[in-house]
Amino acid sequence: MKKAILTAVFAALSAALFAAGTPADFFADAKAKAKAENKKIMVVFSGLEWCPPCQLFNAKIIKANYFKSFASKNLVFIEVDRKRNGKVEVEVDKRKVQVKPDEEKDFKSALMKLELEYPHRGVPFAVVVNDEGKVLMEQLGCPKDLNAVDFVKNLKLKIGK
Repeated sequence: MKKAILTAVFAALSAALFAAGTPADFFADAKAKAKAENKKIMVVFSGLEWCPPCQLFNAKIIKANYFKSFASKNLVFIEVDRKRNGKVEVEVDKRKVQVKPDEEKDFKSALMKLELEYPHRGVPFAVVVNDEGKVLMEQLGCPKDLNAVDFVKNLKLKIGK
């Protein structure tokens, strides 16, 4: 009973912390949420409007019910989507990070830091990390035979679920 109460308190606190952060803190907030909820963090770098492999990865993995079910219980999911016009949209657990004009510089700095911390040679690029930022799994591109069941199976092996 105590464990259930503590879990509920931690979940409520992490939700409050997560909602209170600034756009520049989105990754720090995700780490805090992952720690409080005993989850891993998955960051997907993509270009959904211009990149066919990104669109395929999104359709075959990210939008698959099997992955969504696993992710909701085990991952804090961050999507970094570069648009054709150079703008970047970030979603954390399907909530778009809202950036006010006076926060733009800090947001861009946070994005650059994230991309330097998890460098990639192309998109789509998925990286799964623990709440301290240690890399547990990487996936570059979208192999033709990749599917949600195999992806989650591999992910479970890498994160110990």
